[in-house]
Amino acid sequence: MRSCDRPRTDEADRLKVLSAGADDSICKPFGLAELAISIEVVLRPMKAVTSSRIVFDRFAIDSTRREATLNDRIIKLTAWEFNML
Repeated sequence: MRSCDRPRTDEADRLKVLSAGADDSICKPFGLAELAISIEVVLRPMKAVTSSRIVFDRFAIDSTRREATLNDRIIKLTAWEFNML
């Protein structure tokens, strides 16, 4: 995390660091591009979590459809089996 008390680098340098994946606080004044990228960095981990389909090689689990497939063929599972999976 960058300290707001330090001398600031120019915005282009801060944008590069944020785009590369740094978690960072924003010091005032800040540009809109810096704010947008900071929000994207915070939301980045959430994108992976929202997917309803998980794929392991040729095996896939779709939590929305509540089905599992192997080699694109549906595996018949009871509700209990799917919940355990």
